[in-house]
Amino acid sequence: MIERMTLPEPAATALLAGATALGLSFLLTPLVRVSAVRLGLIAKPVHDRWGRRVIARLGGVAMFAAFVTATLLWVPLTQPVIAILVGSLLVFGLGLVDDLRRLPPYTKLVSQLLIGCAVVLMGIRLRVDELSWLAIPASVLWLVLVMNAFNLLDNMDGLAGGVGAVAAAVCAFQAARADNPALLTLAVMLCGVCLGFLRFNFPPAKIFMGDSGSHFLGLGLASLTTMGSWHQSTSLLSVLLLPALVLAVPIFDTCFVTIQRLAHRRSPFVGGTDHVSHRLAILGLTERQTVLVLYALSAGLGLLGLVSASTKALPAFAIGGLVLTGLVLFGRYLAQVNVYRLAETAPEPASAQPVTAVEIMLLHKRRLVEILVDFCVVSSAYVFA
Repeated sequence: MIERMTLPEPAATALLAGATALGLSFLLTPLVRVSAVRLGLIAKPVHDRWGRRVIARLGGVAMFAAFVTATLLWVPLTQPVIAILVGSLLVFGLGLVDDLRRLPPYTKLVSQLLIGCAVVLMGIRLRVDELSWLAIPASVLWLVLVMNAFNLLDNMDGLAGGVGAVAAAVCAFQAARADNPALLTLAVMLCGVCLGFLRFNFPPAKIFMGDSGSHFLGLGLASLTTMGSWHQSTSLLSVLLLPALVLAVPIFDTCFVTIQRLAHRRSPFVGGTDHVSHRLAILGLTERQTVLVLYALSAGLGLLGLVSASTKALPAFAIGGLVLTGLVLFGRYLAQVNVYRLAETAPEPASAQPVTAVEIMLLHKRRLVEILVDFCVVSSAYVFA
């Protein structure tokens, strides 16, 4: 008689928690959609956005509610878990305010830095054997970077949700390999939340996650990739390698778009149809093909990240160098797609003055300088204390 296979208890708990999160997200998303439509909380087509249909917003409400409920049901409330819940609540609130009432860029940045500092002080930070003082500000910047990366990645139906599900699955696999049950459960739940929401967000989307969802998803994945000391080392770069590869697609899109906008004398703080996904669609892919290609790219880079985490330092850096080279070449190819053609050929008003890239970078310069000075002072005070 064949003996029945049973899953280890942590794996079984993680799967049940993930199923709970998926079910809640699947059930809550259409309810949020109906409520958003009735309240008039919809996204209308605008010239600097890709979508050309009227779509309900605030899908992030369902994602956040599903994750928090599943976490309270299945995960012991240890200090790191509380830190993630508090941080998720804060960034969800920030994104929700931005969805309902647009916030200035510098206000969002200040709020993100404050939330990142709070999460790091509560224990979610990079783990290194030496240079721990550098890991603290690096952790804050990492959280803010990933939050903004997913906010920018949410530019096409199903893209941010699908890439988030892939990244969370990679995190879950690594957590299982590192024998970290709490991290495994959280990662599986976040993957389930994304999959439940993706049922209504995959092209053609019926609802958008909005800034509340993208901020929540970004902070969740940034926290998961820094929890648990997956790979301890004296080198901060080697510690960052695995998270960077897991989240390479949103980070690459953010860096690529910022560089391209500055090179074409455009503000990096405004929206546009110049993202990686938009360029792939212009090259001939359908929306579904575009998001599937980026899902596959995210999964491939995540697998390389898992390989790098199990190898010695030199091969790991070689993998990172090859990936960086490939992304640079990919970016050079995509940069040939002139998405700014219409704006560049339009007649310029006689009174208009030429704008330099330096002037664009110094937009809101006083606020940005204040933010950087405050961040450096606070970080230095914490280190010296």
